[in-house]
Amino acid sequence: MSKRVNFPMTLDQLIAEAIKAKSKYGGGKYVLLSTDEEGNGFHECYYTFSLGDETMRGLFDVPNDLNPKDCVTLG
Repeated sequence: MSKRVNFPMTLDQLIAEAIKAKSKYGGGKYVLLSTDEEGNGFHECYYTFSLGDETMRGLFDVPNDLNPKDCVTLG
């Protein structure tokens, strides 16, 4: 397996981007999440943040090269 080059956003980066988006677009907009890293589709965001090691446990469709303890889930 090759070593990962790109990493997902951190919580700090997401917060900073959310603050910028709120200033630019307003806070009443709905949040849609990309279905993949290329933005080929989007789905609704229904849930807040949870610890990755709780929500990713036992699932198959999660990144297998990231430690769940280093992750939070959103959606």
